[in-house]
Amino acid sequence: MARKWIGPPKEPIKMPVPGGTWLQRHPTRYGWHDDVRKLIDGLFERFNGISINTYADHPEGWSAKLGYNTAVRSFDVWAKAGRGVDINPKVGEQVVEFVFDDPGIPYISWCIWEGQIWTRSTKEWREWEDDGTGAHFDHPHFTMMPRGWRP
Repeated sequence: MARKWIGPPKEPIKMPVPGGTWLQRHPTRYGWHDDVRKLIDGLFERFNGISINTYADHPEGWSAKLGYNTAVRSFDVWAKAGRGVDINPKVGEQVVEFVFDDPGIPYISWCIWEGQIWTRSTKEWREWEDDGTGAHFDHPHFTMMPRGWRP
């Protein structure tokens, strides 16, 4: 039985702490653009035992590079216990397939999963050159772009 999304955890929004630890600079968030929220709702309807989050400046520095707020268009999928808890690899693979197979979602800008990255520009999987955020064997990461986005 799928879990119904009931909204983000009831916790105060923490502000980023410049110069702090990774988690202090990038506190967890649960707010997304409406089209990304619809996708996340679909993931919760389909998969039991997952958690999904974004965080402040997710991924780090890319909002300024791209010209739109990636924090409300990016998300990580983890085990039910939350951010930082490894997802079952089989479930992670099913999540990635679900997102790629759904024609109604926003444009996938990139997805990182199991040491590989898929980008809209190449439309193929290639080895992920770790930028310090890890190889993403523990969770899938998605960044979505607005439909029709032109830099």
